[in-house]
Amino acid sequence: MHVVALNAETPRPLLESWHSLQVATDLELEPHVPPAPLDEAFASALSDDLLRREGWLMVDGDAVIGYALLELPLLENLHLALIDVRVDIGRRREGVATALVRLAAQSAKHAGRRTGLIEALDATAGTAACAALGGHAALGSTSSTLWLARLDRTLVDRWIDQRSERAAGFSLVRWIGACPDDLLKPFALMREAMDTAPKGELDYTVEWSPESIRAAEDAHERCHQRNLVLCARDDATGELVALTDVLVPTGRRTLAFQEDTVVRPDHRNRGLGRWVKAEMLRWLAEEEPQLEQIVTWNATENAAMRGINTELGFVAGDTWAEWQFSIDDLLTRVS
Repeated sequence: MHVVALNAETPRPLLESWHSLQVATDLELEPHVPPAPLDEAFASALSDDLLRREGWLMVDGDAVIGYALLELPLLENLHLALIDVRVDIGRRREGVATALVRLAAQSAKHAGRRTGLIEALDATAGTAACAALGGHAALGSTSSTLWLARLDRTLVDRWIDQRSERAAGFSLVRWIGACPDDLLKPFALMREAMDTAPKGELDYTVEWSPESIRAAEDAHERCHQRNLVLCARDDATGELVALTDVLVPTGRRTLAFQEDTVVRPDHRNRGLGRWVKAEMLRWLAEEEPQLEQIVTWNATENAAMRGINTELGFVAGDTWAEWQFSIDDLLTRVS
């Protein structure tokens, strides 16, 4: 076995083998979610202005039997390192994962990062490995799926109609792709409201700036993801006070990912969250009529948002955990 870097110079046959492994493990973890095609997956593994990425492929013969991907935030949370490790189901318990974690942790340490995060599906080998490596389950999350053929459109209409009862004095602004220049600073401020969402014991903060907004938009475009954004605006002040956005991968047109949904704390309990989510569903029916499912993840402790999703018909699936590590401790355990 030997290690090959995952980057723009990686030979095509190894990229295809890596992608086959990614597809197999994606389907093992979330069989209801169509896996990313090679061009989307590879673009998502390359560095951009938001995240520096490094990847390592464990190769045996001409096949990739495991890989690690390290993500290092560049604009905020500069103490963090995000680590993703996958191993072929037939090659587990051979030390492949440990070797790959070691490479990622060494690089994170060299970059000056002190905290590592690894996501694992509950009650799996990944969970057991994270516990054995000294990790702490800092935040639980629950996946859920809305099958649009089963969506109660009368409920969507009712939530929109109720807006006039509880949220008069607000209007909608929406865009696809790049945020309009005149809304860029207000939008960055609005996105920072996600820092009020439950984060468990995670050692990070949600920070957004006009620079990071533009970097995220560039990343969506490079990864072939169409970003639809909808906000509620307070007509009296002109401020953005609620947000929801959705990603539609252009190579997986029947699938959408529900990203952030948040209402600014001083505007909660007015029905704005239900209103913007309902308006997004109506907009998606017009803009992306081929969609079949919307997939999302919410902090398990976020009862308010999970309740709204349940009302809409999202069906809860598996639970995950963000495992948090001291990079120094992790290195000690894998050395």
